[in-house]
Amino acid sequence: MSKTLNFSVYVSTFDSQKSSIKQLAKKDSTVFASFHIQEEMTDDYKEKALDMVRWLKNNHLRIIGDISPYTLKIFGCKTIAEAKALLQLDALRLDYGFSETDIQALSDETLLIFNASTENVNQLIKHYPHKKLRAMHNFYPRPESGLDTKLFNTINAQYQTSHIPLYAFIPGDKIFRGPLEKGLPTLEKHRGLSPYIAYLDLAINHDIDKIFVGDIALKDETFALINQYLQTGVIGIPAILYHETQYYDQVFTIRNDSPTPLKRLAESREFSKPGRSIEPNNTIARQRGSITIDNKRYLRYSGEVQI
Repeated sequence: MSKTLNFSVYVSTFDSQKSSIKQLAKKDSTVFASFHIQEEMTDDYKEKALDMVRWLKNNHLRIIGDISPYTLKIFGCKTIAEAKALLQLDALRLDYGFSETDIQALSDETLLIFNASTENVNQLIKHYPHKKLRAMHNFYPRPESGLDTKLFNTINAQYQTSHIPLYAFIPGDKIFRGPLEKGLPTLEKHRGLSPYIAYLDLAINHDIDKIFVGDIALKDETFALINQYLQTGVIGIPAILYHETQYYDQVFTIRNDSPTPLKRLAESREFSKPGRSIEPNNTIARQRGSITIDNKRYLRYSGEVQI
């Protein structure tokens, strides 16, 4: 699977993030780090930031550095290239304030990541035809300020047509980043959702290449579900089965001709063979998310399972 899961790291909370980040530490894993967050600025910020960078590199992680002219001032650097070297950055996400001349001075091998939500893709290609370009959406701490799906798709279509890889953010669910602690998604519809659902939506429905957790940490069970999908391509569904518990840990295929209101499980047609009679039981209202099995009153469909 290519739709990798990646984390954001913050200088002010990094000590509490190390255990989560170690789960990610493998070849080509990436973290996103912003080096110009005003509320993080303390007297020892520079020292702590450099300690964080050393730890990340010692654990074989690639770093996307979100930098601005203020970053250069904090670290005493005269050029973007100098800051890139000092912070051991593998890619640069350039915030407001850098001129085209500043950017053109960088090596053509430098991976440049622009703000997908605000930049014009045609202008980027025109101005930087020989640069390695990527586009990364913002995350949105304030409720109601995240992108809507229509705008997101419109923006993405331009980059995907130009074959420029796209990155975006999902919220966390274990430790939220302040000050609002309302999640850090790119899409507003993902705020308050399980990060697992948000991840699947970006990976499957929107074809996003790298997906980053904007918040500080994921729950272990959430990370396990995403990791299972990355390794197997199987979507896990956490569920409590009140009957037919032999279906736990089984893999099923969704029928392509499933109608909008439900998903039919292809293999379950085999369960309707003559033999065991499935009596009506727990015949309550079928809410969204329910997993149901047809009883004997469905005749030859008895045994078919739907979500």
